[in-house]
Amino acid sequence: MGDLVTVCRFPYDDESHLHEDFYMFQDYNGNGPYDELFTSIDKKLIEEVDGKYLLYLSTPHFHNNFVYNFKDAIEKNKKLKSDIINKKVKFLFFRIGEFDSYSEGQFLHDEVYVEFLSLIKSYGCDDSDCMFLSFNFNIDYALRNSGIVSRYHNFCQLNLYNILKDVKDNLLNNFIKSEQPRPHHYLCYNHQPKPHRDKVVKFLMNYDNGLLSSSHNNLFLDGDKDIENWTTKNRNLYYHANRTHYNTTYFSIITESHFSNILDTNNLAFTEKTWKPITNFHPFFIVGGYKSMEKLRSIGFKTFGDFFDESYDNGTTNLFVELDRILKLDRKELNDIYYNMKDILIHNFNHFFKICEKEVKDLQDDLFDFCYKE
Repeated sequence: MGDLVTVCRFPYDDESHLHEDFYMFQDYNGNGPYDELFTSIDKKLIEEVDGKYLLYLSTPHFHNNFVYNFKDAIEKNKKLKSDIINKKVKFLFFRIGEFDSYSEGQFLHDEVYVEFLSLIKSYGCDDSDCMFLSFNFNIDYALRNSGIVSRYHNFCQLNLYNILKDVKDNLLNNFIKSEQPRPHHYLCYNHQPKPHRDKVVKFLMNYDNGLLSSSHNNLFLDGDKDIENWTTKNRNLYYHANRTHYNTTYFSIITESHFSNILDTNNLAFTEKTWKPITNFHPFFIVGGYKSMEKLRSIGFKTFGDFFDESYDNGTTNLFVELDRILKLDRKELNDIYYNMKDILIHNFNHFFKICEKEVKDLQDDLFDFCYKE
């Protein structure tokens, strides 16, 4: 174990800060936690800490009364107030699964963060005493004119990594041995109705050679929530992967949680909807953030430009034109294309685990530096 970084939970009114075993890496839907990955994070009670520490604030507590509650908590907790004034505390925000609003490289003025930053300045702190962890891939750009320390950390990716890391070798070996034809062209999941999903579903309903789900259109797939394949490490079905669906289709059409075009370059997210195809050896198209495929390549993944037209990613072509071409291929042609991608699919699978392992180390190092370095 390397150097430890001490983290304390913000003292909310529910007295949950009085317990050392709080979860840092768990969202408000119950996904996670994966705290056990971070062996250099030492969670303590505020009263137990003599030196510097990080004060942890998570997504569920970003509400309208947030600043009032925080100020009230400071005034009630004499040690916390003294630690803040004496520069022993830095603030760690973990924005797990939501986007915020930005303008000109800063939070919009109606955001609770603006009020919070004003509050801590009254105790002698400034923006640089705050680290903002976000699953927004573009967070550095979104906060480019802010003094806040911004850092990308993908909760969805690390949570899936924690679930799969012990079965990685089995998954890889099963794929390497498998080369049988598949009965369906594509897989496309859609749960909550959104405009970009509605367009994709409407298009795909003209074809009968894929697996398509859309709760809004009463389209459901058998075994979608097969509890027998569910891991006890995570009780939320967002991270459940029905391997039969993946193993009987050739590619995924991913309708991400958030869609943006060239007019919105502040926000881009890769949720479990992207990571599940990668960990199930699927090539994919993404209907999501602007230049999603390009962003994935920038962090070492390989995409499928030698086989598919990916110019839709930068808005120069219509995705539906390319999908129409592929969906009209016979299964033998698609089978040949798929298995010619095998090296790419294996690379992406292995790279997923590689960058997750690196993130576990890098985040701990970054938190330590942020907490203790002047």
